[in-house]
Amino acid sequence: MANAYRKEETCDLCIHLVQHLKDILTANTTESEFRDVLTGICKQTKTSFRQQCLSLVSEYYPAIFHFMSVELQPKMVCDLAGICHEATKKRPLLGMHESDLYRHRK
Repeated sequence: MANAYRKEETCDLCIHLVQHLKDILTANTTESEFRDVLTGICKQTKTSFRQQCLSLVSEYYPAIFHFMSVELQPKMVCDLAGICHEATKKRPLLGMHESDLYRHRK
């Protein structure tokens, strides 16, 4: 019983942390500023991955911003990470279908 309570606490903590990160990333941030944050993160990655990261941000930015600001569900992230007990492989990682990704592109 104590183990189940501990798992529930860990799940709740994960949900709150992901929500907090989402709030930080999207609160009082324009789309342009958010793009600059992602670009900055890419520039701090290993040299071998840097250009690929920048290309991904450039190509998929509209979908990334839409997902982060609208569709990201903290519970889903924690489920997919296996932290919450309702993890399932049937849910799409991004919470949207592949065709929706292209709809949000420039």
